Amino acid sequence: MPQVRYIAVLSDSPQALASYYRRVFGMRELAVSAAGDVSISDGFVNLTIFRIRSELGEARIEPGLHHLGIEVDNLEQTKARFRKHNPRGVMVPEMPGIHYGDLRFHDSESIPVSLSRTSFGVAQIGQGLPRIGHVGFDVLDPDAMADFYSTVFGFRASPPGIGAAADRPDRAVNDGAMDLGFHCYFGKRAAHQPRYGLNHLGFLVEDAAKAVERVPGAVPIADGAAYAAHDPDGNQLRIVQSVGSGADLELWSRVA
Repeated sequence: MPQVRYIAVLSDSPQALASYYRRVFGMRELAVSAAGDVSISDGFVNLTIFRIRSELGEARIEPGLHHLGIEVDNLEQTKARFRKHNPRGVMVPEMPGIHYGDLRFHDSESIPVSLSRTSFGVAQIGQGLPRIGHVGFDVLDPDAMADFYSTVFGFRASPPGIGAAADRPDRAVNDGAMDLGFHCYFGKRAAHQPRYGLNHLGFLVEDAAKAVERVPGAVPIADGAAYAAHDPDGNQLRIVQSVGSGADLELWSRVA
């Protein structure tokens, strides 16, 4: 099955932000570009922090979480499923190198999705801890987003979230290891700060209370089952204690 292996962030200070993730979550550096872009990894996901500049050519250029990337076994089959789902959808090649994938298209809310046949430069070395286990989105139509990632990539439905009783309920899908949560931008959710598009990252750790000792301003949420925090750029984080690979995907329905 295709898997989420890449997350892109825009920042005015990529090195400083990368240093934070190395210090707090033990991520390691993969590469630094001549333009100042930095790619780091938890051992499975490539977290690329782009230096904000007009040359990136992005439709949205403000600082923050920007888009994700998915490793696929067969690029042509993935393109065919995308074309069937969205016949008028735009596909464009990406720049070469570890900071990018092979090809980009856009999901049902025009959020970019990068595709790679080579795991975005991160070897298949397993998924230890700490690691990124969740990406939260604020979107207009959670159902359409869940349908897109299920239809195009074969992702499975995750357990209903804490907004399941809402008029426009939250939805979530997963690739077997990573959970993608689609929250309604206009929904009312405790301790949730609206930001359209990619809203927050969730990290699984061995000991959440110990991990947040290195995170100024972290606060407990969901009856203490997790912590909410912000990185130095203001990107929202969820820090959750892992309960085992099989059960971790169920955590996000309660805490993300």
